[in-house]
Amino acid sequence: MKIFNLHRPSNPVLYATLGDNPSIRDSSTNGLSNNIKKNRLEHVCNRSHSTAPPNRKHLIKKLPKAIQPHVEKMWDVRGDGHCGYRAAALGLGRSQDSFMEIRQKIVEEIKHRNEFYSHPGVLAHFTVQSLLNSIGTKSSCPCGRSHWLRAPDTFQIMANAFETPVIVYERGNSYVCFPHFCPPNDNPPIVIGKIPGINHVYSLKLKPDHNIPFPKGLQVWSQSASPEALAWELKYPPCLTEIAQEFQTYVPVPFFKKIINAAFSCVGTT
Repeated sequence: MKIFNLHRPSNPVLYATLGDNPSIRDSSTNGLSNNIKKNRLEHVCNRSHSTAPPNRKHLIKKLPKAIQPHVEKMWDVRGDGHCGYRAAALGLGRSQDSFMEIRQKIVEEIKHRNEFYSHPGVLAHFTVQSLLNSIGTKSSCPCGRSHWLRAPDTFQIMANAFETPVIVYERGNSYVCFPHFCPPNDNPPIVIGKIPGINHVYSLKLKPDHNIPFPKGLQVWSQSASPEALAWELKYPPCLTEIAQEFQTYVPVPFFKKIINAAFSCVGTT
């Protein structure tokens, strides 16, 4: 997986974890009809988690070293299979419980520009239909891997839906998803933290610094963005020093070999 300057994730990944979600089993549903059980389950799933997610400062050291001094908070959203969308909600200044709204907005974006996303070379790994299938769940209950966030393509569409960059910091696999259509604006970016080997993402709050190191944009974006959108790279110039190698040092690895060796989930296009 890694080649310096290729600036594109070599394999698609799923971002979520089901290991930390609280149990939603309710012994009081024993003997009840399936409809009643379903309604009670939905009630549990829709409970608001109004308290702020925990700030995992001790995990900042697991991010790329170059970004560590610039991270103010590393919020640990609920690990219920929706974590990628929960983290995005926080990055947009919303509650993590608005993750279903984030999903719906991305679905609307795909349908609105279906022809564009279906064009070869626009998406890095997944087909439009597979993304719609994974994003478009109707339930807010903990979900299985078929509905986990599929990176980097979902982040790319998210950038278009909310007209703001999505920045992912992970050792050896950092990148930026810029909007395809709009010129640079002052919308705060969605900043995601990822720890290698863990099926989970975190929402990062960066300090108001002027020297934050940014990874490069996706190669597929630069090949398909509108002329005015290409100016995003001037607003978020990629780091061109030796620390850029810490962000991205891709060495291509045969895909199925990567699936076998990876400590995190990798899936093929469906």
